[in-house]
Amino acid sequence: MMACGKIIPRLMLGFLLLSPLPLAGLAWLYVQAFERTLQQSEQENLSSFADKKADQIDAYINERMADVRLLTQLFVAFDALQAHSILLANQEDPGSLRYRAENGVYSHFFRTLFEGSHYYDLLLTDTAGNVVLSILHEPDFGSNLNTGPYRETALANAHREAIALLDIQITQAHSYAPSAGKPAIFIVAPLFKAGKVIGTLALQMDLDKLTAVTSDTTGLGKTGETVLAQLDGDEALYVGALRHIPDAAFHYRVPLDKVAKPMQSALSGGHDQGITRDYADVEVIGAWRYLPALRWGMVVKMDAVEAFAPLYRLQTISLIALGFLLLVAGIVALLFGRTLVAPIRQLITATERIAGGDLNRRVPLVGCDEFQQLAVSFNTMAEHLQFHYTDLERQVEQRTTEIRLAMEQLNNAQHIAQVGSWELNLSNSLLIWSDEIYHVFEIDKDQFGATYEAFLNAIHPEDRDAVNEAYSRSLLTQDPYEITHRLLMPDRRVKYVTERCASYFDTDGKPVRSVGTVQDVTELKRTELALKHLNEELEQRVQQRTELLLKAKEEADRANNAKSEFLSRMSHELRTPMNAIMGFAQLLETDRETPITLDQADNVREIRHAGQHLLELINEVLDLARIETGRIELSLEPVEVPLLIGECMALLQPLTLGRRIELKLDIDGTGTVQADRLRLRQILLNLLSNAIKYNRDRGNVHITCQPVAAGRIRIAVCDSGRGIAADAMTRLFKPFERIESAYDGIEGTGIGLALSKRLVEAMGGTIGVESVVGVGSTFWVELPAAEAKVYLPSDFCSTEDMQNTYATARTLLYIEDNPANLRLIQKIISTHTHLLLLDARTAEQGLDIATAHPPDLILLDINLPGMNGFEALRHLQDNPVTCAIPVIAISANAMERDVKKGLAAGFTEYLTKPLDVPRLLALLDTLLK
Repeated sequence: MMACGKIIPRLMLGFLLLSPLPLAGLAWLYVQAFERTLQQSEQENLSSFADKKADQIDAYINERMADVRLLTQLFVAFDALQAHSILLANQEDPGSLRYRAENGVYSHFFRTLFEGSHYYDLLLTDTAGNVVLSILHEPDFGSNLNTGPYRETALANAHREAIALLDIQITQAHSYAPSAGKPAIFIVAPLFKAGKVIGTLALQMDLDKLTAVTSDTTGLGKTGETVLAQLDGDEALYVGALRHIPDAAFHYRVPLDKVAKPMQSALSGGHDQGITRDYADVEVIGAWRYLPALRWGMVVKMDAVEAFAPLYRLQTISLIALGFLLLVAGIVALLFGRTLVAPIRQLITATERIAGGDLNRRVPLVGCDEFQQLAVSFNTMAEHLQFHYTDLERQVEQRTTEIRLAMEQLNNAQHIAQVGSWELNLSNSLLIWSDEIYHVFEIDKDQFGATYEAFLNAIHPEDRDAVNEAYSRSLLTQDPYEITHRLLMPDRRVKYVTERCASYFDTDGKPVRSVGTVQDVTELKRTELALKHLNEELEQRVQQRTELLLKAKEEADRANNAKSEFLSRMSHELRTPMNAIMGFAQLLETDRETPITLDQADNVREIRHAGQHLLELINEVLDLARIETGRIELSLEPVEVPLLIGECMALLQPLTLGRRIELKLDIDGTGTVQADRLRLRQILLNLLSNAIKYNRDRGNVHITCQPVAAGRIRIAVCDSGRGIAADAMTRLFKPFERIESAYDGIEGTGIGLALSKRLVEAMGGTIGVESVVGVGSTFWVELPAAEAKVYLPSDFCSTEDMQNTYATARTLLYIEDNPANLRLIQKIISTHTHLLLLDARTAEQGLDIATAHPPDLILLDINLPGMNGFEALRHLQDNPVTCAIPVIAISANAMERDVKKGLAAGFTEYLTKPLDVPRLLALLDTLLK
């Protein structure tokens, strides 16, 4: 029955689609065409009727206007107006016998003339507005239309406009008080005599006869009517009878925004037709026009129900025929469907039996050929299904055995790895554990209530909240999590496990299930704790050792500071007497007033040579100490090597003359290195001077500069000396180490090469040596290459050039506590300049002299008794009298940090002891000339 219930409706639907429905479609098309034709025909008929009505009304109005024109041409109208005007001019009362007699003659004439016509009354009015004649003698007779009680009526306005415009005026229908408030329409025409207006003639139309013309509904059927309305302020006044509203003529008013659309269009001058709704909200078919003569809107209409009655009858007949055809088709389809359903029902019954497990069920071969072929195919399918079902049962049994073995292997693997797996169904809170988790938790599988809450109860109380929070956060963020926590065993033992979990969500983001693993990490955790304890012990030991190292470093720093302080003091103490030795030696050489003998000159040169050697030794010791303490300051810049080598060769050329040693320079192009120019010059001077000192007479020194590895340049100094033994090579670059057996009789300190090595390494380079005993040695330096930069040579001045012609007014103040240094400056100033020298032994005395007699330049020693040089400089800078005087520092504190400190404090220049006399004279010349 169920199969029949499904296939028979489909067969019936097929019959309906193939038989009655196409006919129904054709019928619908025919009805639509008939509806369009009928609608067009009705609209054309109504439009023609409306045009006819409009023409009738226009003809009626034109006839009335012709009557008025005719009356204005009659002499009787002129005579009546003049006769009555004369009576009024003589102040004759309209109620007097004479006036009534005169009025009766003319009234009788006009009444006889218009008897049975379309007019209600006739009135004559003079130019002053006096109504001098009225057929009906209503209250307007004898009144004045300009000043009387009816001056605001439509008649009064038309009277004034006719006189002003000299043309006929037609009023709209308005209530007229003299006619008992009835609606009235007036046709007013001016009366002329000899080309001059003498008054007006007004005909009051009979509205009953006018509306009789518009109320004719012949050809409009039962529901047809002609609707007339005029504008009255913001309202529409219906001036004709209405079928749906009794006594509507000249009484029924409607606001303009609520007037039916056809009448709104007609009153606005519209001319159209169509299907719309009328004043009673009834669907109608109509045509509407504007009547300009009366300024009325007219709508000729007929109810749509009556107009389209033939269409509705046709639609009813079509629906009845279609229903009959559908009924016949349904009966035929039902009978045909029952014939087809019987074999199908047998097929369904066999299918249900097979689905119930009876695979031996077959379908009998009945019905038409197609159903018999379907039965054969179905029986074949059932046989194949029975075969595959038997084979599937065998495969399922085999697969079940394999899964059981795999589960046993998985359990064994989990037991060995101490890792168990679990799954939580979030819909019913069912928790499934593998056997290994039961083993890890030491819980009886049969006694465990497998829920998430039971799992939380097995966790250590102190870790329970953390595990629950991690799982809840994972569900919220949809991210897997991993956490290590403790388990509290029944015997109070503690185990550590690492739990990993991932959750799965549906399309709405709602969690469905969670899966995870639990691994026993108790032994690993114990090992970690042991390692942590060991690390803490190691950290404690490292901290103790670090504190010891920090103390040792502090001791080393204090030692280095003490060493630096010692070297600084030693430098100061050595340079102070050296200043006197070198300064006076230079004065002896350059004194032209009392020149010395040649032997004395040789002695002075030896003194200067020894002093210079001692000064170089002091500088090298200080440089070595700065490098060892890490306080050396370098200014790395591109240095043009050939120019620097040329300077060094020029300085050392005098050393080669006595022993006839030849200096050879072999340079390919230009070579520029990144280095401190002053320190590189110091290194080259050391290497070249060693090559000259330790060479043989008539030997040679070969200097090369060429690129080696990428971005590196090598400078090599090769001599032809006796060479260096292999066992002595390791001691070459150690401070104060000299190979005495090889170089007996040659002065040296063993500092130069050690200092050079440290300076080269500080500039990012390397230094080395290659030597063959009896042939010579090659010392080389490799430094990073740089882009070439041009250095302009400095201008040098000899002591002879230092003579100047200062004005005697120039004054120099020297503040110095050492008498020898003071005498040296006095001698230099008196010998080489014409300056006036003032001197002071203390800073306080010097400040007083500078304030009382401001000098042009001040030379200031740093280490003074009492107030030192820096304090004295601050006083000079704060004093308005002395703040602009240049101040030169002269001090034995010659370390680089001392020089920088002095210049930063505000000294114009910082000179170190021993003084370089030519430099001092050049500086005086620059500042005072």
